[in-house]
Amino acid sequence: MKKLIFVNCILALAVVFTYCAKPDLKEGLSSVNSDQVAANRVPCTLSSIGPVFNVATLTLCGTNTNAQVCQSCLVPNKAIGVEVFQGPWSLVLDAPVAFSITSDIATVLNLTTGGNPLQTNFAAGQCRRFVIDASCVITEI
Repeated sequence: MKKLIFVNCILALAVVFTYCAKPDLKEGLSSVNSDQVAANRVPCTLSSIGPVFNVATLTLCGTNTNAQVCQSCLVPNKAIGVEVFQGPWSLVLDAPVAFSITSDIATVLNLTTGGNPLQTNFAAGQCRRFVIDASCVITEI
């Protein structure tokens, strides 16, 4: 009889702790990526303007434009989305987004999202990190 009372007490405690420990579904969902809500994404056109004869091959990593995993100086082996360009180019990205650009040769890039261009000097093989905010302003990080 003592064993039966003891087992019932343990079961009662298990039931209480099972239902008390679960968070509300809304609490759990609101805590996941609360600053990156899908409705807050805006399309921004990133462009490389001049110099006219830029023959550097540029690899953009972390663009989220495809499911390809890439090597980035932003997040090694964790970035998704690869784009490769040579010469003047333009790409629509959903902002806010952080990405990296690697150049195969020494070059100068003028990056713009519609506002003032951001001039960046690259050494051969150098990787640089950038972020475009929800207002389509690009900055180097």
